[in-house]
Amino acid sequence: MRKENPRRDIVSRQSFPKGELFRIALSEGCTLDLEGNLKGRAVYIHKDLDSVQKCKKKGLLEKYGKGKDLASIYEAMEKALC
Repeated sequence: MRKENPRRDIVSRQSFPKGELFRIALSEGCTLDLEGNLKGRAVYIHKDLDSVQKCKKKGLLEKYGKGKDLASIYEAMEKALC
């Protein structure tokens, strides 16, 4: 059996299993990758409303997104949580 490596949440800086995190793929623009199929670098945000709101307030995705339209990503994460 293969052991899964934990990923680090950019908001809390804590490590979690992949299943507990949203994956935002940075290579082909900034895209919310719900299945984890997109290739390339990515950042991870914990799947709870508090983490998503903190990320939006602090502007953490803007650091990685480099001017991309990130409002749609925040909306998609909030919608997936409800």
